[in-house]
Amino acid sequence: MNFINQISEILDYCDKNTSPQDEVLHELERQTHLTTLSPQMISGHYQGRLLSVISRLIKPTNILEIGTFTCYSALCLAEGLEVNGNVHTIDPCRDYDELIMNVASKSPYFSNIIRYKDPAEEILPQMENVWDLVFVDAVKQDYPLYFSMVKNKVRAGGVVIADNVLLYAEVLKENKNASAQALDSYNQSRVADRDWTSIILPIRDGLSISVKNK
Repeated sequence: MNFINQISEILDYCDKNTSPQDEVLHELERQTHLTTLSPQMISGHYQGRLLSVISRLIKPTNILEIGTFTCYSALCLAEGLEVNGNVHTIDPCRDYDELIMNVASKSPYFSNIIRYKDPAEEILPQMENVWDLVFVDAVKQDYPLYFSMVKNKVRAGGVVIADNVLLYAEVLKENKNASAQALDSYNQSRVADRDWTSIILPIRDGLSISVKNK
């Protein structure tokens, strides 16, 4: 059996040999799968641990998240915060408020989460924070817009992470849908921008990581 045929087994091996999530995250992931219509939107254990590791390496004070969903990724990112640091998370959807308050609120990191319930394009211009870490997991067509609105507010050495940048391989198609076109544009712009150093990891649906050089 060659490597390609073993991808599923390799991914399972990696997941099993990754540090466990805490009990609140485990329950939040479980309840997300049981009670929401799109549970695949959650970062989940493996990607969640990666977000936690990146945050711990950066030791941020100000984290911006665009796309809260059930607050799973926000809690993962909060694990690396400096004392008095916060995750500012934006999502106009209120469908998951009950799940967030019933489960996510049990986390010791929940007090470091500040939620905004208006569209990102309305909230972002009002924010004066300098961001150490940004995580984008929202409307795919708007990724280029989100980046244009935050890039000048990210400190030198700061990091922007964007999820789902491969869009189930839609970015490879010649005739791309609107979301795939936007993501392809986003991915290419990250490489072309010499103020940033970027890489795409083929984790789940693709994770773009960009570090601001100056």
